[in-house]
Amino acid sequence: MGEWGLFWTAFGLTNVLFGAVTAAWLLRWQDRLSLPAVPLAIVGAGLAPFVVTLVLYYGMMLLPGTSALAYVALVTGVMLALSVTAGDGWGRLAAMLHRIVRGASDPALWPFWLGSLAVVVIAVLLLPNKPLVDHDVLEYGVQGRVFLRDRAIHFVRHRFDPATGFYYVGLHGFSFPLMFTWEGLVGEVVVAAGDGWSRSITIWYAWLLIALVWSLLRMARPWLAVAGTLTMTLPLGFLFLLVVYHLDSYRIFLFS
Repeated sequence: MGEWGLFWTAFGLTNVLFGAVTAAWLLRWQDRLSLPAVPLAIVGAGLAPFVVTLVLYYGMMLLPGTSALAYVALVTGVMLALSVTAGDGWGRLAAMLHRIVRGASDPALWPFWLGSLAVVVIAVLLLPNKPLVDHDVLEYGVQGRVFLRDRAIHFVRHRFDPATGFYYVGLHGFSFPLMFTWEGLVGEVVVAAGDGWSRSITIWYAWLLIALVWSLLRMARPWLAVAGTLTMTLPLGFLFLLVVYHLDSYRIFLFS
């Protein structure tokens, strides 16, 4: 399996399969949360990579030195538990997807599909051609590979790797670096190497932000969804998110 085989394996497992699990699990609590189904499902789908890294964080802290297959099985086991406890969330997710498919030809949705196509085009052009050259994400990637090599996370005041001379100066948690670790673990299981999925996280969460804003504003007026989404995406700051590998879209989505 090559690099892009690994990309689609990690994307299918994490974004699609695990994303469906976390979306269904949140939809189980829809009545209690009093939130509409589509925005809630989008938030649920976006939580999947975060939950993966959270499980991986505690797994490497409490069970250091374990094999790649065992860590992947640990994450899968947690997701399986969420899947089993999602209850009627699965029915709500299926009904919501059925409504989306049935109404996909609605002209009011065409701007959203066109914008989504633009994001896909950017991803197709960017991911095969731009390596990790930006400072911050390169630092996250290296730290993620250190976790992958050591199979352990320890509490240390100064995170210095004597084998490479790498000094990590990040001021936040390890969720984003652990995405590189996760892709590496999946790669070891399927015998492949690459970082395409980790680099795609920026674009993925930028699209989820667009979908979330669209779904919320569309409940008021279809034209308001168009206006609000354009207001968010046209400034250079947001467009910058789509072409620079970084955790900003990931961080903004989770804070939203």
